[in-house]
Amino acid sequence: MKLFLIITINILADMNIRCYNLNEVIELTVQAKLSLLMGQKQIRSIADLSRRSGIARTTLTTLWYGRAKGISFKTLNSLCKALDCQPGDLLVYVPDGDA
Repeated sequence: MKLFLIITINILADMNIRCYNLNEVIELTVQAKLSLLMGQKQIRSIADLSRRSGIARTTLTTLWYGRAKGISFKTLNSLCKALDCQPGDLLVYVPDGDA
């Protein structure tokens, strides 16, 4: 059985993940907490985080505003190093209906 995974992120930085299986669509919601973590770590700007992480400002801006289609492990790793956090600190799963 083949499953297709499609990830989209809306303006509120909610990542909607849909697994398509012939006749069934399963929708999961993952929220990015980049701005919250930056505030906790007292990182004041995207430019500052870009310098610390080596991630392009355009990539960080796309993540910040929730326009990214997904996130690579390389980017996630760089963010975790720069913010001294775990991936679970950056992303949180919110079950359907609880968002």
